[in-house]
Order: sequence, then structure tokens, then C-alpha cells
Amino acid sequence: MSVTADFTREDEYQLEALRASKDCGDLSQSERETLDRLERKYDAFIKKSLHNMKSMGSERLKRGPWLLRVLLSWPFLWVSLSLFFFVFLLVINAQVMPVTHTVLRWHFASTVLLLFPATLLAFTRFSSWRSFELIALLSFVVVGGVLGLVVLLTVPYIWHQTDQLQDVRILIMNVLYDIVLVLIPALMLARLEPKAS
Repeated sequence: MSVTADFTREDEYQLEALRASKDCGDLSQSERETLDRLERKYDAFIKKSLHNMKSMGSERLKRGPWLLRVLLSWPFLWVSLSLFFFVFLLVINAQVMPVTHTVLRWHFASTVLLLFPATLLAFTRFSSWRSFELIALLSFVVVGGVLGLVVLLTVPYIWHQTDQLQDVRILIMNVLYDIVLVLIPALMLARLEPKAS
């Protein structure tokens, strides 16, 4: 019987019995040979099981949960940008402070600009161009980071200059947009597999 064959329940019982007999010193030559063979078979079985568990764990980690794969995808990023585009479009003419309106227009312009590469990568074969995808993801992170910094610098000024909740709501909406624009592309970058040579 092959040493690498599956370790069965009968093998386990036999191995335990032979080990007990060995402890008592009652093993014949053939039983010693059988014990050695079962020990090797057991070791091979354990190593194979550990290898299979490690492979399964690595594969699951690589693929990730189904929901995570959906959230960290170009179609989801495109849907998010489209949603913010329409929201910004609805409030672009809101009666707010000039500085709030300027920040809002910058965010709206960024959605218009970033929807173009997002559309290409979500629905065309541009997604197979790894260099284009990498540049697009980096651009999203940079734009989101810069806009987020602008919002943070604007908040203290708005806080002391107005009592209107509309300005605060728009700034909160801008912050949510910036978080999406940085977080999702950054996580997609982290999961981006190196291109096969």
C-alpha cells in the first residue's frame, strides 16, 4: 500500500493498537514494520491535509468574499460616481455661501472628469490594459485626497460664517464623495494582481 494513500479509520485504529503494544514491548518484527509504515502514512496524510488547508485559505484570501469583489469593482465605482453626479447636479444651484458653491462645483467637475475612465474600465476592454487601470486608480485616489483636503480646510471657515444647515449638508455630501473616491480605488489598487509576464 502506498505511503501517500489516504489514512483511513482502520489505519488509525491499527496505529493506536500498535503504539500501545510498542509501549508494552510486545511487537514482532512484522508488527514493527507495519507500525513504521503506518507512521509514515500518517505523517504524509497530515502534511497533505495541512497543504490542502493552506491552499484553500490562500485561494479564499485571493478571491475574497463575493460582496467584497462586487464592491471593489469598476462597475460599482461607476455606479457610485453616477449617483454622486446626479446628486451634485440637483444641488449645484443651491443657495449657499460662495466658498461652499465653489467646492461643490469642483466636486461636480471631478465626477464629470472621472466618469469617463470609469466608464471605459467598467464596460469596455480597457479593463485589460493594466497600465491604464493603474493610472486611473491612482488618479482617483489623488483627486479624492486633494478634494478631501480642500473640504477640511473649508469646514472651519463655513462653521464660523454661517448658520445655514444647507452648507453643512453639502460639505458632508462632499466628504462622503471624497471617502468613496479614495477608499474604493485604494482597496482596488491593493488587490490589483501583477500582470503575468
